[in-house]
Amino acid sequence: MASGTFSTGADHLLFLARLVIPFRRLHPLIIIIIVTSFTVAHSITLIASAFGFAPDWLWFAPLIETLIAVTILFMALENIVGSNVGLRWIYAFAFGLIRGFGFSFALCEQLQFAGDHLVTSLLGINAGVQMELI
Repeated sequence: MASGTFSTGADHLLFLARLVIPFRRLHPLIIIIIVTSFTVAHSITLIASAFGFAPDWLWFAPLIETLIAVTILFMALENIVGSNVGLRWIYAFAFGLIRGFGFSFALCEQLQFAGDHLVTSLLGINAGVQMELI
């Protein structure tokens, strides 16, 4: 797939900042739960894409790009209106699934060079994302 405006590492970090900024005064465990929820979901769809389980329909990539924009708008509005600590980890998981597909589109070419080391490459990417976020 040709890469257009698909996700990059920087926009993931900015999105996670939108998820946790309202709670910066809360216990760090809540922030870790939110970030881990996002990373687990992100990893699920990234791994699914790498192993060919993601849909390859022509309309799927534009749908994911649109949904990524919707997640950004939703989080901005939710932060303005009021944040619900109890639901944030659920939002993080749901939006992580969406953003994982976007990230997989951006990494598609790099992962094809992993050869027999695809699992190692995926684990390295996911560990790097998690460490960068915490």
